[in-house]
Formats: sequence, structure tokens, C-alpha cells
Amino acid sequence: PNYNELWIWESKLRTLDFLKLNKLPHPKSYIFYDIEELFDFASKCNYPIVYKASSGSGASGVKILNNASQLKQTAKKVFNSGIRSYRKHKLDKEHGFVILQDYLNDVKEWRVIRIGDYYFGYEKLKEGKFHSGSQNFGYGMPPKECLDLVKDLTNSYDFKYVDIDVFITKEGTCLVNEIQPYFGQKDDRELLQIDGESGRLSFNNITNSWDFEKGEFCKNNLCNLRVLEMIKTLNK
Repeated sequence: PNYNELWIWESKLRTLDFLKLNKLPHPKSYIFYDIEELFDFASKCNYPIVYKASSGSGASGVKILNNASQLKQTAKKVFNSGIRSYRKHKLDKEHGFVILQDYLNDVKEWRVIRIGDYYFGYEKLKEGKFHSGSQNFGYGMPPKECLDLVKDLTNSYDFKYVDIDVFITKEGTCLVNEIQPYFGQKDDRELLQIDGESGRLSFNNITNSWDFEKGEFCKNNLCNLRVLEMIKTLNK
């Protein structure tokens, strides 16, 4: 990944700034650096609302808050003693800011991955309240709207080694939820399967369509493909 991809890695705070500054579609979100402003917001916002720690994966550091009391209690902890997400050292705490996101009901979430010129994707199936961390996946051809959004975004900002989690609302709107250059991949599983066949996708600029190539391309946590695609750039 390039510097800009790494700059937003494991930082929902910087990712949100990036999405807002570049006017990219994303769930409506709020950042507070002042607890009194947050308390004022808490008295009039719609619930439930989602609290997100800046770092953390698999839904760690994410809370669904159902009322003003829960929001204020969380804010007091963040602004005073600080808060840490799962697997963080006990002294590695976040404090001084709160990230909130509108709660979106009945959304689907697809993870679309780009490595060089190739794409993979699968649906993150919801378990309980969260999609992330459920370890339940749905396979098939990713929605074209998700693929096109990821292609356009990654081309525009030269993000060629990245995964982008995309919400699809019940109205069909695609929203960028997270961007990560490094991400979990359990047991070297293949990350794209269409009609029972694993493979990868690439965009055909001549036919203006997505081409599917059968095969196994995700071994060694995608590092093999990362290296091969990086070598291509050295030869240009």
C-alpha cells in the first residue's frame, strides 16, 4: 500500500475525515472534541446511534447506544479515563474525541478487495447486531454498484492494495463504511466464489464489464498476489 492508504489504516477518525473532505458517500457521522457539545447533541439526536472507537476490528470498539444516558455515560468514560478496544494493551486508550454514526437498519455489507488490477468480494452476513466479526460470509457475484464504487474510488486516489467495506441501504444506495489496506483473512480462504467456483475479477475497459477468472489466488494471506502486482509497477 502507498502512504495515503497507510495513513488511514486502523484509524476511523482519519478515514472519516478523508471521506468527508473528498465528498465520498458514507453513513452520516459526527466527531466531537468537546464533551459539552456532545451532551447537547445527545439530548436531540435520533436513537439508536453507533459509537465507534477509532481503532479496532471485528466490531470491537463499536457500541449501539439506545438513549442519551448511554451516550453520556460512554462520553464521560472516553473524555476522562479513556476507552480501549479488544486486544489493545490496558494503557493503549483513546480519549479526547468521540465518533458517532447514524444507525442504519436493514443494510447489507459487502467487502470488496482490490489487489493491483484484481478484485475480490463477499458479503459480511449479520449476526446479532453486527456484520463485522460474525465470521459468516455470503458468496456470489458482488453487486455491480459496489464494484464500480470501489473501482472509481481506488483509481481516483491510487489505492491499489485495499479492502473497502460497503453498506447497501434498503433504497439501494452504496456507502463506504471502512477502508483498510490490511485485513483479516481466515485460513487463506478464497475471497471470491461465484457459482461454487473460486476466482478473481478484473475490469475490462474494452467491453466495460467485469470479467471472472477461475482459480485460487488468495494463498499466503494474499501476499503472493500483492508481490506479483507490485512487480508489475516496477516494470512500468
